[in-house]
Amino acid sequence: QNLSRVSSLVFKNAFDADYTPTEEEENEAQNIKEELDVVDAETFEAETAHLSARGRNAVRAILFPSNDEKQCVLLKRGPILLNRKKEQELFLFTTGILLINMDLEKLLDNSLAALKITG
Repeated sequence: QNLSRVSSLVFKNAFDADYTPTEEEENEAQNIKEELDVVDAETFEAETAHLSARGRNAVRAILFPSNDEKQCVLLKRGPILLNRKKEQELFLFTTGILLINMDLEKLLDNSLAALKITG
C-alpha cells in the first residue's frame, strides 16, 4: 500500500484536474488537429459553424481547451464500423470521444506521412 501511495504522489494521472500533457502528448494533439484541418481555434470556429452550439462547444473543449479547462489527452484511436457499414475514426480522449468521418485515402496518406516522419 505504501508503494501505491508513493507512486500516486510522484506520477500524475492524465485524469487529474491539474495534469499537464507531456510534449509527446501535445505533439500528438497537434497532429490530430492538422489531420482534421483545424490547426487553431479560429479555423475550428469557421469550419464548425454548421454544428449546433452545444456540439461545437463539446468538440472545442476537447481540441482547444482553455487554460482553466481540464487539458485533454488522447487515450486510444482507431477505425470503427458504424452500423456495420460506415467506417469512422474513433478518438477516445480523457475528456470525451470524437467520431470523425475520414475517407480511407486521407487516413492512408496520414499514416504514410507518420511513417516517414518516425521511420
